[in-house]
Amino acid sequence: MRRFESQYSPIVVVAEGAVPKGGMPSADGAPTDAFGHARLGGIAKLARGRIERRTGHEARATVLGHVQRGGTPTAFDRVLATRFGLHAIDAAHNGEWGR
Repeated sequence: MRRFESQYSPIVVVAEGAVPKGGMPSADGAPTDAFGHARLGGIAKLARGRIERRTGHEARATVLGHVQRGGTPTAFDRVLATRFGLHAIDAAHNGEWGR
């Protein structure tokens, strides 16, 4: 909660395909695609809702692939993405979850 008191917003990175303990919620009532498969919001949508409920602050889920299609990445974009990836890998390797 201290992070919300600073001038910076926290960033949470969630791996594609991640599943919470106990599995994903049921797909009952979810919209379907052209093939009849349930269109789920995925782990980011689930995490966003939980973060909002626990902190009382607005949270937003952004799919990196959607952002990347917004134009040609600059050198800064590429370096920043690499740094995020490296820090996420180091944290996971060291068992530093929730950072």
